[in-house]
Amino acid sequence: MKNVLFSAVIGAFAFMACNNPTEKPPVAAAPPVEATTPVAAAPTTATTTPVAAVKPVETGMQTPDCISPGAVFGMKVGMTIPEAKKQFPITKAKEKNGEGTFDVYKPAQEESPNDYFTIYVEKKGGKEVIQSMEFTGDCKTKEGIKVGSTLADLRKAYPKLVAHGSEMESRVSVDAGGYSFLLNTASNKYNLDQATLKPTVKVKAILFN
Repeated sequence: MKNVLFSAVIGAFAFMACNNPTEKPPVAAAPPVEATTPVAAAPTTATTTPVAAVKPVETGMQTPDCISPGAVFGMKVGMTIPEAKKQFPITKAKEKNGEGTFDVYKPAQEESPNDYFTIYVEKKGGKEVIQSMEFTGDCKTKEGIKVGSTLADLRKAYPKLVAHGSEMESRVSVDAGGYSFLLNTASNKYNLDQATLKPTVKVKAILFN
């Protein structure tokens, strides 16, 4: 009888435990949250307004083709002065030598030095015609020769050149590439011993005759 009662008591307690309203069913675990890769922000490009290049003031000295074989700024020996003025602004000036004072023409541009070329004229048919020109500016020949280049530079640019002196003026010049280069040395002998000329002698002016 005792065994029956004990079993009944145990069964009652088991029934009460199964129907206890305070027991909560297990909560399912939430799925893991996936880490999201941060999206890189698009780089911001600084927008700057391009500054327009400032164009330098052009003068005759800055013209790439200011000299060419036989011409200075388009002016050539044999042109009349009115024809030359259509090529480049020039103005009359005075020069003096042992024989007196005479007329020449030089650049008329106020912003440029007025001695980087000189035009010598003669009268023909009552008109002033260009007889010769002497250029002392910074422009180069296509071979890279300019006033200040050495005789060594000349020989490199024009390997077959021959220098000559002048009996009347004692000037030494080299004719090459369509130009006549006046050197800063002197000789009154036309036929020179080329070996005696120093390679450091420099171009003093470019002549157009």
